[in-house]
Amino acid sequence: MLAGAAKPKPAHPIEDPPALKLTKIVVDDSSLYGKPTPAVVAVPRDLAAGARLPLAVLLPGGEHTMQKRDEGCWGWWSDFALADAEAALRRGKLGAAELRGLATDAQLAALHARLPYRGMILVTPFILRRQTELGPHGKMNLPFLRALVARVRKDFPVLPERAGLGGVSAGGLWALWLGAQLDDLFSSIVAVQPYTDGYEKTLDKVLKGRKHPQTIRMITATGDRLHGPAREFAQKHQIDHEAYAGQHDNVFAAGPGAIEALLTLDRALAPASASAPASASAPAPAPGPAPASAP
Repeated sequence: MLAGAAKPKPAHPIEDPPALKLTKIVVDDSSLYGKPTPAVVAVPRDLAAGARLPLAVLLPGGEHTMQKRDEGCWGWWSDFALADAEAALRRGKLGAAELRGLATDAQLAALHARLPYRGMILVTPFILRRQTELGPHGKMNLPFLRALVARVRKDFPVLPERAGLGGVSAGGLWALWLGAQLDDLFSSIVAVQPYTDGYEKTLDKVLKGRKHPQTIRMITATGDRLHGPAREFAQKHQIDHEAYAGQHDNVFAAGPGAIEALLTLDRALAPASASAPASASAPAPAPGPAPASAP
């Protein structure tokens, strides 16, 4: 993920975690240069017969969009430890290890206040990489996401309401740009370390063009060169924003990135009728502020 960093090893399939059944699907009518495109779908094993869950789509990091399609779709699982983050949220206990030592005590307390985690159908597709201009690849990514969501709704136990969209790094940029234009499809967006720098005018345009309400949350790392531009963009558009310690790397994505992506979308998409433990029945407070020492 870091510019100039050594070429990472390709993403790869993982064994099914205890709580999730992972299925790789292929969208045959892909708009991505006409080639079939894969995605990994994760369904909780404890889902009751006939029950349905919200849908969350997580877009890959920039490094994964430059890998083979069958590799890149696994990036959230093999490189960003998504299964570990999901398991930690299921346990309802987050500590320094789960956040990779990048969260303050106040931030850990704020995360716990947003529990319980209820669970979602998670989908991690391959998509085309970002370019200097978002239009060329973006115009192919847009119909692909529509086709992907339609396919998952057809074959998996997904609720009919609008879905959630997240992404990290280049995927965070795509989550903002694609999600704003697919506001009839996605009600909530979470962008982890997004590449807003240099794309502000393009993002301004699509955000202003939305016709349906959306919630947006942005997660950044104070040691990331993208932190400053992303923070300014969030302030301009009054986007909910939280800054953790860390760099622009897989450690951050596997810690605050994965935890925040899952918890943010789970809270935003949970059905109004979803039951919660009695101890967590009170409305969750807003996330705590960024550490005072954050730049």
